[in-house]
Amino acid sequence: MVEIDIKILKVFLYIYKLKNVSVAAQQLGMSQPAASNLLNRLRKYYADPLFVRVDNEMCPTELSMQLFP
Repeated sequence: MVEIDIKILKVFLYIYKLKNVSVAAQQLGMSQPAASNLLNRLRKYYADPLFVRVDNEMCPTELSMQLFP
């Protein structure tokens, strides 16, 4: 089972707000691959893509919209 920690939740929150993994990673002071890795762990945990790329934005799935505070 994947353990969800605050770092993973912060990545989710920043991607949700900024609609961009690279910009979210930069804002969080981490590399883009590190942010993508954390997002992939969360995707695996929920068995959902959580975000899908539409043009140049990461758009939330229905589940993401339900999870967002």
